[in-house]
Amino acid sequence: MESVTIIKKIKDHALNRVEKYISGLSIREQQLFINEVIRYYDQIYDSVLHKSHGNSDKDLNFIDFSLPIAFRYLYKDYNKVEGFPLTPSTPQSIQSVKTFLGICFKAGLMENYEELLRFGILKYELIREKSVRLSYVNKHYSIERYEKTKTVKYSHAILNSLGNEYIKGFSQLPKIIKKMEKLVYTWNYNFIGYDADPEVDLFFIRNAQLDLAQATEWDGFSQTSKFGDIEYQFFLDALLAIESICLKHLQFVEAAMKKDPNLEKVNILPLVVDYDVFLDSLTYILGVPTEMSEKIFNTFIFDNQNKEYYSHIGAPSPLFIKISSTQLLRSFTGCIYRPIDFMLSELKRQYSKDWDRNTKEREQLFRNELYNYFDNNRFITLNRSIDIYENGRIITDIDACILDKETKDIAFIQLKWQDSIYESTRSLISKRKNYIEKSTKWVNDIEQWVNKVSEKRIADFLQLSPQLINKDKIKIFVIGRHNGNYSGDEKPYSKVAWCQWYNLIEIIGMHKKEDITIPKLFDLIQKESPYNQKNEIKTSEITYGNYSVELTAPPYNQA
Repeated sequence: MESVTIIKKIKDHALNRVEKYISGLSIREQQLFINEVIRYYDQIYDSVLHKSHGNSDKDLNFIDFSLPIAFRYLYKDYNKVEGFPLTPSTPQSIQSVKTFLGICFKAGLMENYEELLRFGILKYELIREKSVRLSYVNKHYSIERYEKTKTVKYSHAILNSLGNEYIKGFSQLPKIIKKMEKLVYTWNYNFIGYDADPEVDLFFIRNAQLDLAQATEWDGFSQTSKFGDIEYQFFLDALLAIESICLKHLQFVEAAMKKDPNLEKVNILPLVVDYDVFLDSLTYILGVPTEMSEKIFNTFIFDNQNKEYYSHIGAPSPLFIKISSTQLLRSFTGCIYRPIDFMLSELKRQYSKDWDRNTKEREQLFRNELYNYFDNNRFITLNRSIDIYENGRIITDIDACILDKETKDIAFIQLKWQDSIYESTRSLISKRKNYIEKSTKWVNDIEQWVNKVSEKRIADFLQLSPQLINKDKIKIFVIGRHNGNYSGDEKPYSKVAWCQWYNLIEIIGMHKKEDITIPKLFDLIQKESPYNQKNEIKTSEITYGNYSVELTAPPYNQA
């Protein structure tokens, strides 16, 4: 297929250029170049946060597609390398890394699209000899991307609900900034240092708490779930501490530049830290033994041991990069942009057995959260999974069940909580396939069972009075935590309400609690189905030498 060949030609040529670009670099030159890479990413992400331009999706895509390629080829083993030369960036070094990462971005983008073509997600059309157009195969496409917007909308709603807390906190900001201006100083002409202050520390801890409160990725486990015999809460506390330190550093950077206009932000936003010094600080903050703190800290570090695990396109940015035997490079981007994804990926990699065990607790967490939206005075909620069996053999189960005492309407619900992270495009496709196949089988099994058995038999399984059961009033729901629907050629079975969790919260929130009934919720979910929404995607074009690729699909990391 010529179009695939064009994608492969661009990818192979770009990867060859990446390899040649950094070939021959000494260990010291590698360290310096890695620092330049992180500085460049931090500048990009800082501009996204400051909203200095409106093309944040383009910038985030640049990070997501170029970083895995850059570190795949650039990063080596630095565990036995002593020291790290800290030097300021120059116009030449900035331009050099910009060129390098531009090549990495196009290589990463083509690698991603080549995989999506291979898995049949995209189709191709040869326009001219050296031009190709890519678009979705499925009739209903970008469903995952639409549902992701619901997750983001939920985060924004949480942020808005915390408005008073933000206002209260930022009312203290002028006072905090004045204090920080006295604490910060220029060091070695091009860098900065600052003294500690408890009031300043507390201010940024509170800000980090507010930021973490609006995130949706971290709640996949109970706070008492254990990884490596350490409760999940301690990992979250460490993440909170790291983010607060990074936010504080950003403000010190601003204060330092105000005092000394000769300072360049590119040199002082990322930071080289001593492993033992930072570990001591984290141990003190967490109030735990050093051995435990070290295990927690290592969950946030990128090194040669986990390098291969983060080589896939869309991998999260690392918070800390091992840059010498004793030093780490702290990335502002990694600490603020998708740090939870990196932490979760490491927990899954380092403690795979614990991860599998802890994910089994999600169903109860999910069920409890769902039931919170239904008034106990009106609705009966069964706080358990209901196994359905025949002749001593389990044929299916019901994850959650809600019964309206006033109308006798019943909801049979399948809860699906898949991991929010993925290790490759293949695993993402596999997740989609697994969801569709298992959910469809459950729907078929539960429908057959309801049609086959008596209302008394249903009542026996639910441990309810037979007078409460009317088979005609049973509605079937499938609710997925991060994805309730997936792209495909066919719409889901119309006699079932398929919904993503954050979309469901939005639907419920648009109505008074007393107005919500099971049939109404069923109808609203079907009406709000992503398959019924307009999906407008702008066409873009990537050029590489004499080749061009027209994209009528967004990069897949937006899903």
